[in-house]
Amino acid sequence: PSASDRGGEPQDAANFVTLLGELREAFDRENPGWEISATLPTSYWYLRGFDPAGMAKYVDYFNLM
Repeated sequence: PSASDRGGEPQDAANFVTLLGELREAFDRENPGWEISATLPTSYWYLRGFDPAGMAKYVDYFNLM
């Protein structure tokens, strides 16, 4: 999310983790069986704009493309 060539900002990676945490809380309140998945790029250039370790706390599985 923080790729500058796509309009990203440096804080977007942390903000995305926060968003996933809020989504996880809402899902767990509504239906604990709901899952969250995220697709990550295989290119290091774009992957470095994510925080996979932080995301893993809230995501059930990742897809790589």
